[in-house]
Amino acid sequence: MALSSKIYDLNFKKLVNVVTPALTFNPVVRAWLYACVVPLNYVYGLFSKFKKSIEYRLTITPQVCHLEKALNDRYDFAQRRIYIIDAREYEALPLYLIVENKHMVLPLKTENHKVLYTKGETSIYTVDFMVMVPAVIGFDMVEMKAVVNSYKLLSKKFQINIF
Repeated sequence: MALSSKIYDLNFKKLVNVVTPALTFNPVVRAWLYACVVPLNYVYGLFSKFKKSIEYRLTITPQVCHLEKALNDRYDFAQRRIYIIDAREYEALPLYLIVENKHMVLPLKTENHKVLYTKGETSIYTVDFMVMVPAVIGFDMVEMKAVVNSYKLLSKKFQINIF
């Protein structure tokens, strides 16, 4: 059963007018009561902001479209250029030390014009997805990793690439 969002709508000035008896309600008492509810109004404003931020966080799921939405809302609201792609997996090409006395010739070119891959690109240590961020967007890498970690599934690994 969903609660109505109207349950949190409060107007403290209206509440003072409704609760106070009409006989004791002169301008001095009214001003004093309004001054008494100013701190309540301030705390209510903080609560409303907190409630909106929690409701926003609850709308974001680990789905790619929601994760892209959260990242673009935070770092690139106007142009929305941050996107997520699936990671590529390459077969690991074993390299040997000279003391192992194994002969190996590296191919000159592959279809990607790349022979050696990083540990994250091979199928053994692969990441599940890559967050592609344009170089013109200013961001803190640690903060972006924390944002992605807060929304992604626990078992998924990711990498942030700047293009």
